[in-house]
Amino acid sequence: MMYGENTRSMIDLLCMSVMIGAVIGLVPAAIALWRHNRLLAFASVTVCAIFGGMSSMTLTPPVALVMSVLAFRSQPTVIRASAKPKPKLKALPSHWATTTPINRLPFISVKKNAIFLSYRRDDSGEIVGRIYDRLVQQFGKEAVFQDLDSIPFGVDFRAHLAGVISNCGIVLAVIGNDWLDVRDEEGERRLDNPADLVRIEIETALQRDVPVVPLLVRDARLPREGDLPPSIADLAFRNGTAVRSDPDFHPDMDRLIHSIDQFVR
Repeated sequence: MMYGENTRSMIDLLCMSVMIGAVIGLVPAAIALWRHNRLLAFASVTVCAIFGGMSSMTLTPPVALVMSVLAFRSQPTVIRASAKPKPKLKALPSHWATTTPINRLPFISVKKNAIFLSYRRDDSGEIVGRIYDRLVQQFGKEAVFQDLDSIPFGVDFRAHLAGVISNCGIVLAVIGNDWLDVRDEEGERRLDNPADLVRIEIETALQRDVPVVPLLVRDARLPREGDLPPSIADLAFRNGTAVRSDPDFHPDMDRLIHSIDQFVR
């Protein structure tokens, strides 16, 4: 009798294990449906068929089969690699023109070792046009950068100017009689404003060791050190030349072109 009872207990335990196996077979089928994994769906059908057939749980294999078919019919999940977050650019410091690395300055579209013309329209706009024409005639248009007309639309002109000047071989600072004392709408001297473009241009060139040549026009004189902001005071010690009106304009330009040729070629 004890032998018969032990045998029955073993059979009951085996049946319970088979039933548990059949139920467990539903788990990979569910995962296959969720993850759209066809290989896992095939394995779950096989497990449920084996254990379900051996047990009285005849409903288990059909359920697993339905779930697996749905997994087969569904589109496989495409796992996209998460895009790396773009590094945040730090805010430009107050003296951005002299500290921004050159590889962080965009839109440097000027020729290497080009000529940069720095001037004020209200002070020397007319003669600068003639100077520009002579330089273009000698070196080519791509080798001469002239103020805002050369900056692409939609670009931060401050960063663009800094990049262009850093890529130039020489800066020609055109200085007329009113260059030092041009005022803004509030009556303040523009040169005293750190955001003044002419000041930024000269600051950038001096800090990056780009040669700066003062071009004195309209009988102007070189500004004294005390008349300039400290950041561009070295301009007072840069050797410059005069570009006079006709009949001396072309001889003066010939002498200038001969002198700066070594910085442009």
